[in-house]
Amino acid sequence: SNVMLLSLSNDITLAGQGIFMMGFEPLTPVKKVTEYALDHGIRHYAALIPDNDYGAMVESIYTSTLSQKRIKPYVVRYA
Repeated sequence: SNVMLLSLSNDITLAGQGIFMMGFEPLTPVKKVTEYALDHGIRHYAALIPDNDYGAMVESIYTSTLSQKRIKPYVVRYA
């Protein structure tokens, strides 16, 4: 069957052949906000992140962006 699907999701891994995403993609905004804070002299970071695939994606870009400046954030995961 040739069925197209429009998903309202933030899981960009679902996009593919015949599946189109329309939703909040977290990676770019998380990186931009973190870079903005770094550019304005903020040096201490903490994050409250959901303990799921979305949270893992956000934590990865967040910690990666901070590690470029040798900053390790305090991260708390919640269920």
